[in-house]
Amino acid sequence: MPPAQLRLPEIPRPPREAVRLSKLFFALKPPEELARGLQETAVLHCARHSAARSAYYADLLHVSLICLGEYAEPPLLMIARIKDALDGFRARPFGLSFDHTEFFGGRRHLVLVEKGPNAEFVQFWRMLRRALVAGNVWRERAGGITPHMTIVYDCREIPVMPLPLPFVWNVDEFVLVFSRFGRSRHEEQGRWQLDPAAPVYPRSPEQLDMKMIG
Repeated sequence: MPPAQLRLPEIPRPPREAVRLSKLFFALKPPEELARGLQETAVLHCARHSAARSAYYADLLHVSLICLGEYAEPPLLMIARIKDALDGFRARPFGLSFDHTEFFGGRRHLVLVEKGPNAEFVQFWRMLRRALVAGNVWRERAGGITPHMTIVYDCREIPVMPLPLPFVWNVDEFVLVFSRFGRSRHEEQGRWQLDPAAPVYPRSPEQLDMKMIG
């Protein structure tokens, strides 16, 4: 009979850590002075009401536009294709005026919002979507958008934050950001200036309907 083979005990392998993916997205960033003022107001509000978490960092405040996926590292080839797709993209500056706060995400996140619809923002967003679809770097998805800026994440049970004055700025650029998961860091991958000489935004169907009704 052949000799019995010696079986060595298996050495357990350490569990493989899950790779945390980070988002690549277009965003609007408020001017630095405005962002600092907003963060200071939010920090005081959180402290006054013992919020579970404090306000978002001023340099991370943004209005999300379009998410282009999640990646372990910046997708350089994808980013190059995005820049090609936006070569020659022209859109006019427009205004944002956040005049009150609400809760999004099942009352988990405190956000700044506008009272009424912002037609120029929506038209800009649609133009950007169309350019990305035409450049074959993004697939059209159904749905709309509500411009908002999250100022406190996972704040839980605190009241809405009163604003002494609206936070207003003239949007004259947009950025492509790679947001490192868990590192509180935005890595800018591209920046585009809006053009005051670009064609006037077309009227949306909602505006035309309102004019006809009025």
